[in-house]
Amino acid sequence: HVALLDFVLLDDQVVIALVHAHAVDVVAVPVDRGQVGQHARSLLRALQRGTDDVDADAERQWLSQVLVEPIGPALAQSGARWLGIIGHDVLHQLPFAVLDYEGGQILDRFAVFRGASAGDVALSLGTPALPPPIRVIALGDPAGDLPDGRAEARMVARRFTEGAAYVGPSVTEATARRALESADIVHFATHAEQAVPHRDAWLRLAPTPADDGRLTARELSALQVRARLVSLFGCDTAVGVPSPGDEVLGALDRALLAAGARTVVSTHWPVDDAAALDLAHDFYRALAAGRPTVEALAEAQRALRDRSARCTVTPPTTSRTRCAPQRGVLPCGPPGLSGRHWAAFALVGDPR
Repeated sequence: HVALLDFVLLDDQVVIALVHAHAVDVVAVPVDRGQVGQHARSLLRALQRGTDDVDADAERQWLSQVLVEPIGPALAQSGARWLGIIGHDVLHQLPFAVLDYEGGQILDRFAVFRGASAGDVALSLGTPALPPPIRVIALGDPAGDLPDGRAEARMVARRFTEGAAYVGPSVTEATARRALESADIVHFATHAEQAVPHRDAWLRLAPTPADDGRLTARELSALQVRARLVSLFGCDTAVGVPSPGDEVLGALDRALLAAGARTVVSTHWPVDDAAALDLAHDFYRALAAGRPTVEALAEAQRALRDRSARCTVTPPTTSRTRCAPQRGVLPCGPPGLSGRHWAAFALVGDPR
């Protein structure tokens, strides 16, 4: 039930390989690499703005025609329910779940996850599945300005028998380190700042006399992370700096995977405080009921998509973003199909 789509952007074509249980299908689509980058960046800007306008629709349709339609028949025959995406260049940031497929979106047909490479995905799926999580630690609102983040941490902890929530000044670097090295699931509902050249991404936690409250990607990568799942429900937590070798450097999710986490749920752009709480409700309800992680996320994204299209995200007017520093107040909708609220979230690593 798993298929992988592996993309390689060349100067004058994009090569798409579909790997599944029955076959390997490869297609080469003649297209200028610069065009793909231009359309992908334009769609990303539209998604971040939260606009369901003609431009966003046109960009999504163009990318769907180039990246999905050529491999669509083979994908339909694969019988897969889970779809792994191996991106390349600008495609690392593209949320494939928003693209068109069989009259709907990829999200309607597949639970989507991402991998650094096909080898990494094969390695993770080749390891034994773990028993249900027992110890869950949720950390929220260390700065005292994310009320929904505080409620989110407490809600996540209540979903599990051995759940614990830390909020406000108790969300320190020491608390986060202990959680990552001891719990089965660790959830962050905090501000974050993305990586830029010569500076790693960081989580904004509560400062103490011993530290500045900035838990960086470099510091995370040095930990011995025991958590099987780490959820980073802050702004831009999947965003890193591309390298000439097509590595993504300085990103929080990659740092946690390198430190031992099996799965990370992270974000591709600034997230809305209230919308993140809404998605977390459905995501952790499904996880606590025993759903595989990738399916739990897909179900939560579909539910949030449908609610936000009706502008029923709580609260129904505005909410703050989870960026450090704060980037202002964003409208709640109507993002609908374009995915302002739901498509920012992505799973990388073991989809189970």
